[in-house]
Amino acid sequence: MGTLASPTGAQIALPFYVQFKNEQEALEYAKEYLEPFNILGKTACIIWDSEVGKQLLSTFVLSDEALAFLVARDLYGVQRPFLLTQVFTFMLCFYTLHIFVYKGDSIVFLIALPILAGMAIYSAFGWNKLAIYLNEYHADVMAANLSVMHTKGGQEYYLKFLTRNRILRNLVNGGDKLFSPIGEVKMSIAKYVSRYDGINDVSSDNDQLTLSILGDDLAQ
Repeated sequence: MGTLASPTGAQIALPFYVQFKNEQEALEYAKEYLEPFNILGKTACIIWDSEVGKQLLSTFVLSDEALAFLVARDLYGVQRPFLLTQVFTFMLCFYTLHIFVYKGDSIVFLIALPILAGMAIYSAFGWNKLAIYLNEYHADVMAANLSVMHTKGGQEYYLKFLTRNRILRNLVNGGDKLFSPIGEVKMSIAKYVSRYDGINDVSSDNDQLTLSILGDDLAQ
């Protein structure tokens, strides 16, 4: 919440399962606090000792690499004040209104007012979605580029995230309306499959760079 570019700074919140060191800790927590299990407004009754329950619990346990990626990603996510684009959009719209009020015909203004208001609202929503997408993708790539450890952590984090959603799709009543067959959150703006692919691209680039460096060393 917020941005590091603002005077008030920013806050990040990590998911509850970052506290788990192993599946036993996750199991004990789930039995005490996750019966029933609530997600995105839906409820599922899960037998945590069952095979499916254990598969789901395994997605809650993150390695140190995945935790490092998650923290770095969220910190990068609050660095860039993308929402300023909304301010510029509204400024432009109100400037146009100002021209109509003081220099244009009043009848034209009355006709144009609802159109301009609609354009302002539509632009604000569009800019907001674009800002979220760019910010999330940028944060993923920047975090993954920090080190090989962060890259592997990002791959693990999103793979477990998508796996968890695939499992929940079959357990939650109406899960097919929440998640796609591959585990995508249907209402998400920055699609998680694309974000996972973006980190895989970083991994491929790192591998190619490593091979190039090794080739240069051998040539010498």
